[in-house]
Amino acid sequence: ERCRELLSSRGEVVTPAERATLVSFRPHDEPADVVTRLHAAGVHVRELPGRGLVRVSCGWWTSDDDLDRLVAALDG
Repeated sequence: ERCRELLSSRGEVVTPAERATLVSFRPHDEPADVVTRLHAAGVHVRELPGRGLVRVSCGWWTSDDDLDRLVAALDG
């Protein structure tokens, strides 16, 4: 839920379920550029080619520090 909430102000979240562990969002920037920027910051996400989406995998293993790093890299 926190991942979904954090991403909602940085693009359109299109994941249908509120408690999904895979959260897809349509970023304001080009998805490939977002993936590259996040990867450089140590955040591993995936572009969904041809859909304009970036997919983030969150679950019990995802810490608050991980989510903070994701947001910082998106904002940076």
